[in-house]
Amino acid sequence: GQYPVDVGFILEIEKPQDHTEGYEMRFGPLFQTEFGKLQLNTNLIFEQHYRSDTSQRSQFSYQWQAKYRWQPIFEFGMQGFGDFGSWNHWDPVTDTSHRMGPAVFGKIGLSDRQAIRYNAAWLVGVSGNAPRNNFRAQIEYEF
Repeated sequence: GQYPVDVGFILEIEKPQDHTEGYEMRFGPLFQTEFGKLQLNTNLIFEQHYRSDTSQRSQFSYQWQAKYRWQPIFEFGMQGFGDFGSWNHWDPVTDTSHRMGPAVFGKIGLSDRQAIRYNAAWLVGVSGNAPRNNFRAQIEYEF
């Protein structure tokens, strides 16, 4: 919150059990800004496979979120996810996947330094290659 936009970076490397898939590396910038109780996030993600048995193109995807921080136990907003295909040569719109929808978030304090965080969203496909409906949920136990 010190600057108008906070910037971060993600780097994730996966080593699969099936070595024919190769290593997967995901990386990209993360952005967050706030307007009063409204928090906005955008993540741009690049994905590349290395040492796989099949040739795979680098992929470009995004995630965004708008959240109204009403109360710590219950916040609400919207989330969106999508992919464009290759980062340097996007797929036709009919082959891309874009989904968005309402979301809820919160943190329930249990005791000293313990809490449960949650978020869930009902995402609707807004492009031809996206699932019509998608429910996602995440629960974390902090201790």
